[in-house]
Amino acid sequence: MSEGSVPLASGVPVPPPSDAAGRAPTRLPALRGLFGGLGDLGSAVRRQAESNGLLRWGLVIAAVGLGLGLRFALSGALPASGFPFLTFFPVVIAAAWLAGLRAGLAAAALSVLAARWYFMAPVQQWGGLAGPDWIALVFFAAVLVFDCVVVDGLWRALDRAREAQARLRAADQRKNETLAVIAHELRNPLQPLTHAVAVLERDPGLSPASRRALAIARRQVRQQARIVEDLLDAGRVARGEMTLQCRPMRLGPVLEHLRESFDELLAGRGQVLEVDEAGGGLAVVGDEARLVQALGNLVANASKFSPSGARVRVSAAEVGGRIEVRVQDGGRGLAPQDLQRVFALYEQGTEAGRPLVDGASAGLGIGLAIVRHIAERHGGRAWAESEGEGRGACFVLELPLAPAA
Repeated sequence: MSEGSVPLASGVPVPPPSDAAGRAPTRLPALRGLFGGLGDLGSAVRRQAESNGLLRWGLVIAAVGLGLGLRFALSGALPASGFPFLTFFPVVIAAAWLAGLRAGLAAAALSVLAARWYFMAPVQQWGGLAGPDWIALVFFAAVLVFDCVVVDGLWRALDRAREAQARLRAADQRKNETLAVIAHELRNPLQPLTHAVAVLERDPGLSPASRRALAIARRQVRQQARIVEDLLDAGRVARGEMTLQCRPMRLGPVLEHLRESFDELLAGRGQVLEVDEAGGGLAVVGDEARLVQALGNLVANASKFSPSGARVRVSAAEVGGRIEVRVQDGGRGLAPQDLQRVFALYEQGTEAGRPLVDGASAGLGIGLAIVRHIAERHGGRAWAESEGEGRGACFVLELPLAPAA
């Protein structure tokens, strides 16, 4: 198995997700995690030092001792009384960062005394310092104090930012948990409603008007079920828990399932769904249910923002060694600034700063985010194309071709 492959239930590896430009992921997340871990460790030491005087002053003595030891170690490379302050700057900054402003200032004071006693002529004497050396010593002390104040202020600003970020993460977690509970509560009555509609439709004595009403009810229950599933999946996407059961497959069954699921829905809106099955023979390693879900979200989105009488066209083709499934509509289109924005979770397109449609029909801003997540989990990507508002849009789901047998 190649490095970075995602192992699947079928044993077939899927390439890792690429970014919006098709590049392989970098090591930046790992480096970000490393520095984040070091930052958390530093915060823990700082909090302990601020409440524990013994630890705080122990850090001060250790920092000054380290600076002094390093300066002695460099004695062979530096003049006996040259660069007296060289190694004290970093250790004083470290003391201010790890133990607070008071500790930093104490380390600065001890560093000034150590530099004067050991490394400024005449050494190991308090008197006899030349005028220029006094100026250098005072300047050194002032710089150390300034460094301590800046470093302490920076730490406090970063600590406030970390706390705010932690509050945001907690609020986001509570939001996802609440949405999951709501989705589960909404899903419970849908199954009996579906069953009740199916039972009523089997009554041979129904009038044509009643059958039309039941057909509307069936479509609406199915639509509500899709919204509930999207709510549940939004939580899974946020937690990184969406599962895939991938296997080598062809797109034909996905396109056929799409037609069966949406023909009636679009017909009820006076729209036409055109599925070009010429690309049905293309092979992909994928989760059929998730691919149906992703394309279904694209078709539902195209229908939602298209007028009655519009056509929604689905086609698949091989382009540059990849599979592109396109969902084209003749609806409102997208402004250039919305081409990426609409794929963010809980985001919707805008028109002159206002929602494209009113809140009752705009949706939750979940479907396209799920599309992008499913595409990336398959080693592909998703994007939107539009010539502008009022000129329709094309949403593209790109997937890797299955390796040749």
